[in-house]
Amino acid sequence: MVRPLLALLVVATALVLWPEQPALRRWRRLTGTLPPLGTGAGASRPSARIVAGWQRLPLPLGAALLAAPSAWWLFGALPAIAAGLIAATAATLIRGFRGARRERRLWAELAARVRMLTRELRSGSPPAAAAELVAAGAGADVAQQLHQLAAQARWGLQRPIGGPAPVRAVGRQLSAGLRLAVRSGVPWAALVESAAVDIDARVRVAEDRAAQVAGPRFSGYVLAALPVFGLLLGAGIGADPLAVLLGPAPGGVLLPVGVLLCCAGLLWSARITAR
Repeated sequence: MVRPLLALLVVATALVLWPEQPALRRWRRLTGTLPPLGTGAGASRPSARIVAGWQRLPLPLGAALLAAPSAWWLFGALPAIAAGLIAATAATLIRGFRGARRERRLWAELAARVRMLTRELRSGSPPAAAAELVAAGAGADVAQQLHQLAAQARWGLQRPIGGPAPVRAVGRQLSAGLRLAVRSGVPWAALVESAAVDIDARVRVAEDRAAQVAGPRFSGYVLAALPVFGLLLGAGIGADPLAVLLGPAPGGVLLPVGVLLCCAGLLWSARITAR
């Protein structure tokens, strides 16, 4: 009974972590949304419509929909509820972890690019040329923001600032500094250097905070895994706890209730450490 359950969890995790199609990933990077159905090459195929519709679902809901039906077919209704809770919680935690890591990397890239922009401006490069030069080799979101700054410096064009939250925050700061430099004659390099100092401080604080919460986060994972060790201990002394938990009520009710409590504890600890 253990092998099918482990196989189910492995398949669900693999599907949750499976990368998106390149075209959808590029569209999402540029616009922050998915393309409407019926657009793009191959969108008329049923498989493309299914993939696009599936990726519109929230990630935890999609993971639960993957895990619960298989568990229902293998073990019954109550284990299916537990499997759905486990899959949804795992997807939520993975999404939060990947989002936080992506945001830290983005802030680090922004800090490096703004420092490069400061050096180019200090060396005498015009604002537009400096922004274009720094944009070379940058990530898509950062490069797009730098190109917008170059257009603002060259022609005075001001477009809505898009992209992730860190890019929007830094973009608004640099754009406001450029407008101030044009109106009052203040060197833009000094304003960009001040922004670089602020971003560096933000990056250092984020790194220190991530190091401080690593221990409490790991402790939460250990506490959530204690019931699994209890099951192994019960099996080691000759009992069959899985037969009780996967069987009918009242033992079968304990499985979704226990899983619900463990998942709630994990999500609550993740929320506390994320603040």
